[in-house]
Amino acid sequence: MPLVRRPIVRNLTARARLHLGLRTTIQQPTGQKIMSNRKPTPAPVAAAVTQAPSSSSWVGRLAALAARRVYQYELTFGLYMLGPVEKSIFNAFVVVFAVFFMYAVAHIPEYAGYAIARGRYYLTAESA
Repeated sequence: MPLVRRPIVRNLTARARLHLGLRTTIQQPTGQKIMSNRKPTPAPVAAAVTQAPSSSSWVGRLAALAARRVYQYELTFGLYMLGPVEKSIFNAFVVVFAVFFMYAVAHIPEYAGYAIARGRYYLTAESA
């Protein structure tokens, strides 16, 4: 088995230690210290969607809020990695499930009374 030579690391700068994959502490321009064995990654491109609009009108703020909520929805359910057709299929399932849920919530109270009356009939053999 050949002998692997390790680099001499005592006199290396923090950037050189990062390049070699060694654990180091880097002082950021903001004063924040990062301890990592990888280079810091830039902010994601999608973060531009969450920034405030240039106009201060309520329409612009509402549009920015809607864009932020759509972005959060896509991140929560992992839709950002799907294609447009797959997103549409998933969103159709979500809408159908929401409609069924609202229908159930609207009709459970009247069904609950019927079910209680039938249960009383089955237990006591007397109709109400």
